Amino acid sequence: MSPQRKATAGLLVTFASILLVWDIYVAHNTIADDTISELLRDVSYHWWSLPFILGIVMGHLFWNQPEGDRKSVGDRAKDFWWRVFPLGALMLTRDLVNLVWALPTFAYVNLIAFVGGFLVGARWWPQAEATKEQS
Repeated sequence: MSPQRKATAGLLVTFASILLVWDIYVAHNTIADDTISELLRDVSYHWWSLPFILGIVMGHLFWNQPEGDRKSVGDRAKDFWWRVFPLGALMLTRDLVNLVWALPTFAYVNLIAFVGGFLVGARWWPQAEATKEQS
């Protein structure tokens, strides 16, 4: 394992530990609705771009690209931004309009936005499969 990979793993574990400790702390205090999950859930109903963006990141991280479909980094970046930018602009426009007119929403809109983002991230921002030396 390279030094950069070790440092990245260490940072991820540290960051996740801090978030976990904070979430346990706020879950046990007397103030309601202040945990990370409650905050993200509440915000996601009004800002559809949040679950969409989280879905893109999760699709990128957890759905590996098949070996035969690899493209250069430049081609992947060009494809990703050219295809995702209109979708992101549409979500952000809807979010900004919601600030003014408080558009109606329904219970599963954040799940739909997340799954859509997951598929976009997996298809247009894929991650190459790790080789045995990397894992």
